[in-house]
Amino acid sequence: MANGPIRKEINMNYGLSALGPFNQANAVIGRAWTLMSKNLGGATPRETYLGDIGNNTNYNNMCFAENEEALPEGWRPLHVQKGFRAEDSTVSLLSGWSLLNYAAYKPHPHHEIMRRMLTSFETSGAGTHHTPGVNPGTQATFLLSPITANDLSNNGFDSKEKLSQWLKDNAYMTLWNYWAAMPGDLEAAEAGAEPFASLLKLPPESPSPRPLILRNAPVEIVVVGGGTDAFWMAGDFNCLASASVDMWR
Repeated sequence: MANGPIRKEINMNYGLSALGPFNQANAVIGRAWTLMSKNLGGATPRETYLGDIGNNTNYNNMCFAENEEALPEGWRPLHVQKGFRAEDSTVSLLSGWSLLNYAAYKPHPHHEIMRRMLTSFETSGAGTHHTPGVNPGTQATFLLSPITANDLSNNGFDSKEKLSQWLKDNAYMTLWNYWAAMPGDLEAAEAGAEPFASLLKLPPESPSPRPLILRNAPVEIVVVGGGTDAFWMAGDFNCLASASVDMWR
């Protein structure tokens, strides 16, 4: 994902259909990354690449730019959140499995639907992939249309950070996933040790004491799109790194 002046210099799309197939810069950059990662990374089917069905997002990696011009007042672009200046050109690499989408056609609060979407990661395949007992939880990124971002801003979330923290504070693993993620705690519960034994008496769909989002991982918020609908996407993507484009000019 690109931020800063470079977006306009190379005519990247960050508005209508930014993740669609209509922009040459987005498509070529994303496809080039695929070819480099395959060839330089040594991806060979049945040898080093073992994706059972495969993932069509690997084709051009959803390359796009953030719609900085559509950010609500007080919302900072991603690269500024990562320590760069607003006038810097940067590229950020986000890594994850898949994305879910939602269009707000019902009068539910956006942030509540977003919280429920995070919980749905447990069964959607969009997150919480982990080795049992090892760092259970997930990362998360939301791609918000300008309409969604402004609705959230007008409802008290006057910064990305405030929305991110609310989602972290209010999304918890359900118990059935908690027991699978923490087999040691399940053994303690079955042995009668508290507080685990009391949790074992609750319905499996009840919230567990384990936050869904990893402790040191922010929920990343990105604004993108043309503002034609109250739409957003969510997935288990985390920002691996943000790097300067200017230093390579």
